Amino acid sequence: MAGILGRKQQAKLAEAMSKRSHFSKDEVDKLLDMYTALTAGNSRLDRNKFRDVLHNTFDMTDDILMDRVFRAFDKDMDSVLSQEEWVLGLSVFSKRHFGGESCILF
Repeated sequence: MAGILGRKQQAKLAEAMSKRSHFSKDEVDKLLDMYTALTAGNSRLDRNKFRDVLHNTFDMTDDILMDRVFRAFDKDMDSVLSQEEWVLGLSVFSKRHFGGESCILF
């Protein structure tokens, strides 16, 4: 039963996040699944795991750049990423345009 309630909550969150990002509802749902797998059920993604994602997914190796990307994602500056920060950060990070928030990476 908890799994069903969790999926319903995730579906509502995916719907809301799709309106605030350039991702579709299905894409947000997959990103939330990825977040859950990365955190192994914990509620937040820490800096070290996030750096592993940047390195393994985007082949990023520059420590300073990885820390700046993390800080750009971590809007509330609590040193961990919530699901919302994860999805919205990836929305900016993966968006293929110049201007807007893309300049925060540099």
